Formats: sequence, structure tokens, C-alpha cells
Amino acid sequence: MDDRGKTKEQLINELVEMRQQVALLEQTRAAKNHVEQTLKNTEEILRLILNLSTNFSILSSNEIHEGIDDVMKIVGEFVGVDRSCMFEFSDDGRTVQNTHEWCGLGIDPLIKNRQSIPVSKLPSFIQPIWDLEVVNISDLPKITRKNKGKNKLAQSIIAIPLVYNISLMGFLGFESIHKKKVWSESTVSLLKIVGETFTSALMRKRTEDSLRESESHFRNIFDYAVEGIFQSTLDDRYKSVNPAFARTLGYESPEEVLNTITNISRQLYVNPESYQTLKALLSERGFVEGYETEFYKKDGSKIWVAINARAVRNGNGSIDFFEGFHQDITRRKRAENDLKNTVESLKKTLDGTVHALSTTLEMRDPYTAGHQKRVALIACEIAEEMGLPEEQIEGIRVMGFLHDIGKIMVPAEILSKPGKINEYEFHIIKAHSQVGYDILKGIELPWPVALATIQHHERIDGSGYPQGLKGDEIILEAKILAVADVLEAMASHRPYRPALGLDKALEEIREKKGVYYDPVVVDACLRLFVDKGFRYE
Repeated sequence: MDDRGKTKEQLINELVEMRQQVALLEQTRAAKNHVEQTLKNTEEILRLILNLSTNFSILSSNEIHEGIDDVMKIVGEFVGVDRSCMFEFSDDGRTVQNTHEWCGLGIDPLIKNRQSIPVSKLPSFIQPIWDLEVVNISDLPKITRKNKGKNKLAQSIIAIPLVYNISLMGFLGFESIHKKKVWSESTVSLLKIVGETFTSALMRKRTEDSLRESESHFRNIFDYAVEGIFQSTLDDRYKSVNPAFARTLGYESPEEVLNTITNISRQLYVNPESYQTLKALLSERGFVEGYETEFYKKDGSKIWVAINARAVRNGNGSIDFFEGFHQDITRRKRAENDLKNTVESLKKTLDGTVHALSTTLEMRDPYTAGHQKRVALIACEIAEEMGLPEEQIEGIRVMGFLHDIGKIMVPAEILSKPGKINEYEFHIIKAHSQVGYDILKGIELPWPVALATIQHHERIDGSGYPQGLKGDEIILEAKILAVADVLEAMASHRPYRPALGLDKALEEIREKKGVYYDPVVVDACLRLFVDKGFRYE
């Protein structure tokens, strides 16, 4: 029927319907623009935080100070301040030094004037730092009642404590000079992460510098053999030692060592069996290099030493005595322990960032709260059941927490919609795999996190999205995530349906084995849940 055959009422209804469609298109366009801007801002924050945590973990100690300068500029510009600076306390805690500074356009640097400042001269508003608290002041002139001078007082400041093992090392300062500024919680959280990363990096530098110094000292001793020289008999006595050997153990002279230590294994070695092991190695091999053990000093304290020694044989081939030298490596051992703790601290920082990103997404979608955590748990259990290496399982854990990060661009009203979603809404949701990949692809991680993120909705028969990959085109980690994701989603409540239960989820995976899901992964999953009775909360 053409328009001439329609009634006036029909034409009016069609006009109304057309206007509604136009209005819907306008709303959709506005929502799209908002989503794109939100995605852009979020992506910038994610890149900044993840790149910061990852890059600082791989910087050499010689590059750390330069890296701090670079990040001070990047973060300063990102949060919109005019000056960012780092202060470090002296070893005795009496003075503070301005060690790093970045200034915006037109801002005079103050770093030369901020050296060896007595702690007692610090302004009173900085006092919360001593309680390891953030100082957040949006109207500084109101507090200090002054704002004058060539380098006028900042309008707003924020100070972040630098804490290592509950000890205050210093603080970061960020100053807004041209205008007053209110610091959001997200900005404060970002700056805390920056402070934690700087602290870990500085401690790693100190530890590595100490370690290199100790190792260099040890190499010199090894090359020239001029310190801690000894000769010992088969019945556990010293024949001779040099003055350096005596000083290492806290004795006044070599003679005092020879007169005092009459049984090496019982009086000198913290673990007497260690000396018997050393003698056995010397008898078997003829020499030992870098044998590490603990000694008692004269005052009863303990030190770590590294021993280079050889068995000296007589004309009959029998061992006559042992000789070699000791090197005190106590500092190196402590440095190694500190370095281990620093690496663990960096890992915790990365883990905290991953958890924070996952939590940010879940806060937008309360109906799937805990989904990433449960998927990560299930995926890791399946991977362990498959016998994958520990390092690969750690990567799968990170992938589980971040696999749905792309949903941050999906409007919250779609994520939590109680009824059936329409085709347009489903199209938006499906884009989250690609968006997640775009967010993560530029971040250097030791695992293929971005690839697993874009592939976790692929199916081995090619029916998945977004690329329609098949079989071996899909990486193993994504195949594991696919099973874990479906299992958790079906067994959990969703706004558009009640939970289907674990049994129904396992039935779905069993039926689609070899079609949607990798058979090896499915078999491991079924062994885990059916044969071994694994359950999660």
C-alpha cells in the first residue's frame, strides 16, 4: 500500500515511530561518544600503571634514576600539576634531600635549594607523612596564610610517603601552583602506586649496588689470594693463617687464632657437618671453589664465608694438608636476601595492579562480581591438572583476572540489564574481546595476556568470535580460559537468568567437547570436578 492509501491515523503513527527511531539513534550516538571517551581515559590510566610496574621491574640499577625522572614528568603532566619532586631522608634520618624534580612550563626549579634540609625545618603541614599517611591539601594558602615571593607558594599539594618495610624512606611531592586543585581518589591511588614502584626500584638499586660491590671485592681476593689465607691439618687444626684471616674472625693476631681454635669443625663452623662435607669434597675432587658456610667469630656472632681451597698431596699421593682462603660474604648474602624481597615486592605491586583493574570492572557490573577471580582460579586448577609449568600457570592466573577488561567500555546499563539483550546490545558486548586486546597489546608482559584476551571466546570449530579461529589457531591459554569462563558463567547467577548450576555447566562442556572446547582441556576439567570433587566459592 502506498501513502495515498493510508489513513491519517496510520501516517501519524508512522511519523511518531520515525521520530522515536531518530531519538534512539541520537541517544545511541551520545552513548557511543561517552563510551569512547571513557575507554580512552581508562586506557591511558591502564597503560600508565601497567607500563610503570612492568618497566621498572626490568630497568637496570644504572637506569633507575633516569627512569624516575622520566616518570616524574609523565605523571606530573598526566595529573595536571606544575611541579613533581622526590625527597629522600639521610641514613641517620636528620636531613632530607630533594633528589628528583620536574617542573612544568614557566616554573622555576627549586631542587638546588632543597638539599640537606633539617627534618626539623620541614613545614608543619607535612607532619602526617611521619605516620605514613598521604598529605592532601587543596587550599594551601588558606593553611599557611601566605602566598608571595618569586617562587610563589603552591595552591594545592599532595605528598605520598615512600615506605619500605614500614620504614619511611622519603616522600613524593606534587604541586599545583597556578590554580587550586582537588585530588580525586583515583589520582591518589595512582600516585600511591607510583610511590610504591619508586620505593621498590630504589631498594633494588641499593641492594644490587651492594651486591656488585661485595662480588667485586670477592673477585679481587680470588684473583690475588692475599686475604684470609690458611693451611689446615687433617685433624681439624690450623697450621697457619695470615693477619687478614684473623681480622675477619675478630682476633688480634694469627697466633691467637692458632692458640684458640684447636678443633675447626666444633669451634669455627656453625654447622660442624659442613666442615666434614668440605673435607670430603676436597678428598674426592682435590679442590673446591666458592663453598659457602657460616663461621663463628671470636665474639660469638656469625658470618657467612666463601671458601676456595685445595688438597695438597705428598709424593705418595696422600693428602698432606688443605690450603686456601676465606672471603667474608655476609653483606652479599644479606643483599641477596634483600634482592629477593625486593623482587617479591615488585611482583606484589604488579599483582595489586591486576587485582585493581579487575575490581574496577566488577564495580561496574555487580552481577558478575568475582567472575574474573573465579575464572582465574578455575583456569589455574585446570592448567595444574594438565601438568603445565608453574610460570605458565602464573600467566594464566593474570589472564583470568584481565580477560574481560574490555567490558569497561560496555555501558553499565547493558551489563546489568535484567531482561534479554537486543542485537545491538549484544554487538557492543561482543566487542569487549577486541577492546581488551587493544588495551593490553602495548603492555610488555612475560605472558601472551593480550592474545588470550582476544581469543577466549573463540571455539575450535570456528564458530566463536571475534576472528572465527579454529583448532591450533587458538593458543592453549585461551582454550583453558574458554572452558573456565563458560563453566563459571553457567554456574553463576546473571541478571537475565538464575544460576544453571555446576552440573548443567559440566554437562554443556562434556557435550561440546571437541566441537567448541579442546578435548584435552575438557578432560582435565572433568577429572578435576567429577573425579576429584574440586569446588570453588
